[in-house]
Amino acid sequence: HVAQVCALAVALGEAAGMNRIEVDAVRRGAMLRDIGKLHVPDYILQKPGPLDAEERALVHEHPILGERMLLATGNAAPKAGESHFLIASTVRSHHERLDGSGYPDGLTGSSVPPMARIVAIADVFAALTADRPYRPALPVPRAVETLKEMAGPKLDPELVALFLARDLHSAVASKATDLPRESKLPTAS
Repeated sequence: HVAQVCALAVALGEAAGMNRIEVDAVRRGAMLRDIGKLHVPDYILQKPGPLDAEERALVHEHPILGERMLLATGNAAPKAGESHFLIASTVRSHHERLDGSGYPDGLTGSSVPPMARIVAIADVFAALTADRPYRPALPVPRAVETLKEMAGPKLDPELVALFLARDLHSAVASKATDLPRESKLPTAS
């Protein structure tokens, strides 16, 4: 799942015209987006049925925990625009939705960071097309329809249109067996 999300996010970032540093930050954000789940008990993550309110609250904390973990690894407080900050921001905001229904902060519209919007689309598509403890994978055509339904109210409609117009889900499906290669760009930490 991590490899597929990374490949989809990188392909979408490149299609959206991001530069190499931004694409690298998207890749790293996609790769580390769920690192905060290390603090969520496995019995919750593997639960075959719906989560209760307390369990859901724990899961909704994982983006904040992930951001904290990443920022704690930096030498000093990062400044906006630095790669480390962009990655941490992407991790924190990858479950935000344009209509404010996401978490952890309930951000709306342009408040949702662009890199998090890209990772959200990749994550949603990969999750829809993968088996989950609580449901089987959806066929790709149904997952595409779900993305179309989410475009506008929840996911960035221009990025979803680009994702679908470029057929990125098909283009990277066969390439998602390995994590995208590490770039040789220096990172700001």
